[in-house]
Amino acid sequence: MSGHYLLDQSQRNYLARKVSSDHTARRRRSRLLVFEDLKGETILVDGYNLLITLESLLYHSDTVLESDDGVLRDIQAVFGKYRPHEDTLIVLDTLMDFLKQAEIKEVHFFYDRPVSRSGELAQLTRAVLRKHHLPGEANTTSNVDRELANSGDEVVATSDGPLMDRVKRVVDLPGLIRNRSKISD
Repeated sequence: MSGHYLLDQSQRNYLARKVSSDHTARRRRSRLLVFEDLKGETILVDGYNLLITLESLLYHSDTVLESDDGVLRDIQAVFGKYRPHEDTLIVLDTLMDFLKQAEIKEVHFFYDRPVSRSGELAQLTRAVLRKHHLPGEANTTSNVDRELANSGDEVVATSDGPLMDRVKRVVDLPGLIRNRSKISD
């Protein structure tokens, strides 16, 4: 349909990340947890999805939008091209500080093994977890979505719409961080 209206790639990308049917948006919103729900929970993190969105929120807020289903999404389409850099540590520190405030039980990060330098990113994440004295782990896997879709009752941190449809409980960590720290979007 977007091709019919001659939308360019960035416009199609925006629509794909912004718009959901009313039914889908309501169903996804019903699975979203708030800050108070996180206490004592184990959080499973869609690593690249979360880092890219949070980094965009902190440094390029004009590339982040709130979608119809209530989560923040990055519209840059960086995935697959993401590389750890000097701001990655700051983003991870911000996230770990937030998770400590939420008094979570533990956190597990999953990074896509096929993405270049994912092992390095998992190693950096483990170091930041230790620095913040947060129980958890960071690993690479060949299929993050499949791992997270099999989460059972654990909380999944993602803004990936199809993945949100496959899990019971979801948290939009960038959205909660924005709301608690009053970062503008």
